[in-house]
Amino acid sequence: MAVHVRGPSRSGNLPLWNVIFNTATVAHNKGYLRVICFDLAMSINVKVHLLPTRKETKTLKLEKGATVESAIRALSLFPDAWIAVRGDVPLPSDEPLRDNDEIKLISVVSGG
Repeated sequence: MAVHVRGPSRSGNLPLWNVIFNTATVAHNKGYLRVICFDLAMSINVKVHLLPTRKETKTLKLEKGATVESAIRALSLFPDAWIAVRGDVPLPSDEPLRDNDEIKLISVVSGG
């Protein structure tokens, strides 16, 4: 994750660096780094439109890295009974979802 930090320099100026953090603790061999902007998003929000039978929209808060299948299961639905679509593109059940994603779940109809 890229964040902006300011740290001391030999000239006394405070340069702006872009760095990657894996944890909230940052060590520096010449001093310290003070984090100005830090985001450890552990969840994502996904808007789901259920079509055509239910015609309702739900917003889910899922763990980061959630897939289409985990979103369907979070709604207490059976994954084999729904087709997920983002825009006009069908999604496989193992497709990772992104924060603020908007998908449609279309119920599968079969029979004769």
